[in-house]
Amino acid sequence: MFTKRRSVSLIPAIVLLVALLASACSPAAQPTAAPTKAPAAAATSAPGAAPTTAAKPAAKLQGKEVKLAFIAPKTGPVADWGVEQDQVVQMAVKEINAAGGVGGLPLNIMFFDTQGKPDEAVSLTRKLYSEDKVLIVLGPHLSGEASVAFPIAVAMKAPIVSCCSAAPGVSAANRPWAFRLPQPDDKGLTAMIKKFVADNKVQKAVVAGDIKDAASKVANTQYIPDALKAAGATILTGSDPIGYNTGDTSFAAQATKIKDLNPDAIFMYGLPAEGGAFIKEIRRQGITKPIVTGSAFMATQFLQVGGDAVEGVVMNAVWDTEHPASKDFVANFRKAYNGKDPTMVGAYAYDSIYLMKAMIESTGVTNDPAQLAQDWQKLRDGIEKAKFNGVTGKTSFDASGDGVHTVFEAVVKGGKFVINYSKVLLDQ
Repeated sequence: MFTKRRSVSLIPAIVLLVALLASACSPAAQPTAAPTKAPAAAATSAPGAAPTTAAKPAAKLQGKEVKLAFIAPKTGPVADWGVEQDQVVQMAVKEINAAGGVGGLPLNIMFFDTQGKPDEAVSLTRKLYSEDKVLIVLGPHLSGEASVAFPIAVAMKAPIVSCCSAAPGVSAANRPWAFRLPQPDDKGLTAMIKKFVADNKVQKAVVAGDIKDAASKVANTQYIPDALKAAGATILTGSDPIGYNTGDTSFAAQATKIKDLNPDAIFMYGLPAEGGAFIKEIRRQGITKPIVTGSAFMATQFLQVGGDAVEGVVMNAVWDTEHPASKDFVANFRKAYNGKDPTMVGAYAYDSIYLMKAMIESTGVTNDPAQLAQDWQKLRDGIEKAKFNGVTGKTSFDASGDGVHTVFEAVVKGGKFVINYSKVLLDQ
């Protein structure tokens, strides 16, 4: 910025101007990237959400591009989630680069398929940080993957953010470098169960679901039974749920047990495909009792497999396509992918990308490979303090590194997930 000075002749003013211009072009000065709107680290916002602070100039970044990585399962039992996240990544990168990139540099997000396998998540995490030198890995998706991949990032002192893992304790066990955008499902589902039992006067309950998938097993053997007991319901299945394994295709025996027990309601947790098939068998056997589950079932695969059978299934949720902060995101996704609706996993992925953009631009990250360790520390510190307005609403992180969101009651209605925004289960 030039300062006005009073001069007695034109010549001294010209001399001063030339000197200042020469100084500005000196090699010692860092180049300034084209300005973009970068929210402050303490309060950031994504497109479609109301900005929370005044915009700041873009960070001064080195290099030719900003390189991040996204790892999720595009094949395997939850492939639909990874495919949608890849679509969201492509859409967000296109938007960001069209608007000037990150700190004036093009954004490059490399997407890798974990296949839903923990060992693949481990090897990808190690390679991306040690060989590819990415600023951050977004992922992995499943809690079983995150529980073994997070320690790799912790050992390297690199930040890592999962967009979907929700089993209790996974981030807490890997502090201070691991974060998860979702709120752990035990909090939302526990609140859901408490409200449902009270509202529907449930006295006799059955717990059922996947006992092979790590997150589902914890839900079905620990926090769902604990929540039911705390709510005053009797668990007809005792200490063991009526279980099945990931990959099972026949559920007749389990459904028959539930029919014989004749509960007031069924409480369950699992992965989307098996969950839809399990409920289909329950309804085929004529069991019409209410079914309550967690947000893990909010996936296209659950609706496709379950069909009409999953109508009326109740769950806790943070987001659907009618979320007031998501109008632009939903419209743009539908336009980009032939009218297809995004789901909650896509919304979380979208928020994670824009959160990283804001953190890179506002925390002093250099994007210099020689300062990668320092950049990792700056990103970690920024994420921990972030207060972010995204398409999933207000987001911050608790002391365990988990996302904090407002949680609502949702139901499957007309082949879609529909949130009742007047039924708040948890409010941050």
